[in-house]
Amino acid sequence: MSFNITYKTLFGITVLHGYALNNGNQEFNSMSLDKKKKILQNYDFENFIEILPSKETFLKLKNNHLIFQIKKSEIKIGVKVSLDDPEIPFIDMPISLTLDFIIKIKDSFFENYTDINLLPNRILYLSNVKPADEPNTFKYIPLLANPVFINDTYFISEVSSPKMIEPLNQFEKRGVLGIISLKMRGDVAAPNILTAQKKIITPTPNFKIHFNNRKTIWKYTRANSDFEVETNLEKPLTKNGFVEIDPNTDFTTNPAEASDYQYPNPSVKSIQKIGSKTYSQIFI
Repeated sequence: MSFNITYKTLFGITVLHGYALNNGNQEFNSMSLDKKKKILQNYDFENFIEILPSKETFLKLKNNHLIFQIKKSEIKIGVKVSLDDPEIPFIDMPISLTLDFIIKIKDSFFENYTDINLLPNRILYLSNVKPADEPNTFKYIPLLANPVFINDTYFISEVSSPKMIEPLNQFEKRGVLGIISLKMRGDVAAPNILTAQKKIITPTPNFKIHFNNRKTIWKYTRANSDFEVETNLEKPLTKNGFVEIDPNTDFTTNPAEASDYQYPNPSVKSIQKIGSKTYSQIFI
């Protein structure tokens, strides 16, 4: 007698970042499918963040015959299915089952090129269940089809944050940017992972974490000179492509010698906040 062990995708989490995926001024979302596929070939979200199951969730994955798989632009959770019905998990998973994944920053310049401002004593909380202490304006984790970015509004309060971190062990608590917490049956207004009958949902739920790239005012300074100009609008910081600067239209002032110089794009290694404005300094 032989048995065929079959796994299906229970849910996925696509992780995107505009800094690595945009091409100069062209945003990833506006690209053709062919161009998206091409640029994704050289993309890996683990270059800037890591996402791993908590120790408690690791045990839940093992006990429920679930597989955690990381690909360059997504995370997938696979589930072993019943031999009798491929729409039913092999293990009778409770609809209250919750899986938690810890997000940590790997790139020290992450905040420089990400349109997000890290807040003390507060974490990003991306979930399909609202924490008890959060207001009704709480934002649920987006689905892939939702054209939204993860920004400051996804930080939970100083009251909720320590409660969400408390179950983690001491090592896991270090340097937490956020937590992804997904329950098999979410709140009424949020996406589910299993049906009320504990069946696998088709099409597979695919959640999304899309960070937008930061935009800054570009300030150009000429060494050994009093020449200094800055852009009248914020410009995007991107790893790929080039943002062309026109001295006749892009600067707040137009010194006579402005057309004599070339204007490179800035590095993400140095940005400066002055009042409500964020600057990139470029020496030419």
